[in-house]
Amino acid sequence: MERQASGAAPSASGPSVLIVEDDAIDREIHKTLVESIWPSAKVTLAENGLEALLAIGKSVPDIVMSDIVMPHMDGLQMLRQLTLLEGARPRLLVAVSALKPAQIHKLGGLPPRVLSIAKPVEPEIAGVALASAWQQVR
Repeated sequence: MERQASGAAPSASGPSVLIVEDDAIDREIHKTLVESIWPSAKVTLAENGLEALLAIGKSVPDIVMSDIVMPHMDGLQMLRQLTLLEGARPRLLVAVSALKPAQIHKLGGLPPRVLSIAKPVEPEIAGVALASAWQQVR
């Protein structure tokens, strides 16, 4: 992934997207969804929040799309860390989870301005939500 400062114009090839998901099937579903919206997106995969933070430390993606329930470091912990970053950071944070809003609230809730997408992912609904959110932060 190319490192871009917050507010930088995305490359002509589409946004860079880091998908953080511990389930291999869901990772592939999310990758397919992203590539259907942005065929030339640069997609990177991580299996948990810790692995994702290490990847982001090397190269900041435009979008981070993360599961919430994962081993080692869950998505909520990772998303909270990303909201604390100053300078270069992902422009769009997305939480994908089968948890109900009340369950997420009991875990401390999502940080502000994090797009929430329900599992199982409905490709058309999630696609519209992702594309719209990306247009707003570009």
